[in-house]
Amino acid sequence: MQENIENHFLEILKTDSSRAIADILVDKIRNNHKYFQIIFNFCISKPYPISMRAARVIQLCSEKNTKLIEPFLNNLISIIIETNVEGVNPHCRKNYQKQEIFVNNSSIY
Repeated sequence: MQENIENHFLEILKTDSSRAIADILVDKIRNNHKYFQIIFNFCISKPYPISMRAARVIQLCSEKNTKLIEPFLNNLISIIIETNVEGVNPHCRKNYQKQEIFVNNSSIY
């Protein structure tokens, strides 16, 4: 079952980088922590542009429900510091800014 959902989400992310596509996934995830984790895993494991698109979905989901991102905050620090993937870093930083935690390259304030 989870593999089918992962494949379904991945196919949606492959479509394009539009806000409409991101919103489709945000609507499917809603408050489901397992679905959110699937998208988070795409952000850290898939190549560009899937990782960037997944990061945007994470950002948008987190804006609607900050509780979804809380278990992943420590991982976001690593992603922000270590990733060079275009688009992933800015979306992850926005998640931190929403949590009132600011990250500046490798220094955390």
